[in-house]
Amino acid sequence: MREIKFRTWNKGSEEMHCDWGIDSSLGSALWHRMFANVSQSKAMSKGYDLPKWYEHFKGYVFMQYTGLKDSNGIEIYEGDLVSYQKRNLDRAFGEGGGEEYLSFISEIKYRDQGFNVPQGFIVDLKVIGNKFENPELLEGD
Repeated sequence: MREIKFRTWNKGSEEMHCDWGIDSSLGSALWHRMFANVSQSKAMSKGYDLPKWYEHFKGYVFMQYTGLKDSNGIEIYEGDLVSYQKRNLDRAFGEGGGEEYLSFISEIKYRDQGFNVPQGFIVDLKVIGNKFENPELLEGD
């Protein structure tokens, strides 16, 4: 079973805060995650009661730990940018040329009840930054 923990990006101070583990803030973190893109008025119009602590978490973006580490042992979180090399299967199966491995950069996202961490014929998976502190790495993506 993977460890459940979060880190947060403070929108106001533009700082990353790490290691929000399971404690009394977990319910707050999960609730906020559900409504991260919903304004207070929109949530209330849908009939959701906003907890009193909502205002405290409103300025944060929560990112969950994937339970995985990169090639250097660095924990991979939602919002991280990773570089990796993927085997060129066309070349491997003799159906094309080019490099044996192709280089990619991806943003880790939570989708369809899971994280899109690259898997398969990959090598050298490395966390190279995150979308908040290193947005320039996403340019051209």
